[in-house]
Amino acid sequence: MGIRCTPDVVQPLRFIDDGNVEDGDRLAGDTTSLGTVQSVITPRSQESSLTEWFGQSRAVNPDGTAAVLYRGEHGSLVEGEHLHSRLNSLSFTDDSDAAGIYALSPNNQLDITAEAPRVTPVHLRIENPIIENRNDPFIDLSHLADKLGRGEAKRIALKFDRDIQHTGSWDINYASEYDSVAQLLKKKPSELRNLYFNAYKFLDDPVEIERLKKVGYDGAIHVGNGETATSIEYRVFDQRQVKSALSGRGIFRRETRRQKAGLF
Repeated sequence: MGIRCTPDVVQPLRFIDDGNVEDGDRLAGDTTSLGTVQSVITPRSQESSLTEWFGQSRAVNPDGTAAVLYRGEHGSLVEGEHLHSRLNSLSFTDDSDAAGIYALSPNNQLDITAEAPRVTPVHLRIENPIIENRNDPFIDLSHLADKLGRGEAKRIALKFDRDIQHTGSWDINYASEYDSVAQLLKKKPSELRNLYFNAYKFLDDPVEIERLKKVGYDGAIHVGNGETATSIEYRVFDQRQVKSALSGRGIFRRETRRQKAGLF
């Protein structure tokens, strides 16, 4: 993630155009400065409008109420955007401190500070996640075989060969005898169900996200990596699944060229 900064570094407030030309002198209602993330203390889960929109979302607290989740970002936004990503999906965390660290971590290691750091608290509608694993950061090929079919799971295993080889199970059980996943599965096809790899590798692949969307999946829930290694990460595949936890409005209120192109 580049240079790390502590979350308590003083940063200027970030003003964002939210479509109202008369409120240019106030902080955008959907975004907080890094020092005010903890002010989100009253989720709108009791409001009928949120309840109807939220549906049977799995992005919930232990008591079943809509969870407040966070995304940390930096960098200038295109007009009309409130979140952005190079991927065709967006990830969030239940850890506001981790989101603050990501907001302050320049992607370019030559940068000393992050431009326009911000944390956005949201609710997410994830009703049909491809995985809901709150215990570890991995995705099992056995799970993918059950959800997508064995043929599709094998295709994924072959595509993510290197990532599977970077797991402890491969080192212990296969590395001494097999040079690749393809070699293993050719000799022992049933071993497909014993393989796994980091979920984020799969979910960071735009082609895989599009394939999941076509068969009806709308997100994923799993333990994170890096700054979110002790937290839960939530992934959505469509901007309409995101609503501000501060204003109760959809984060994306105007379609931009990036959204039309399938990029958040």
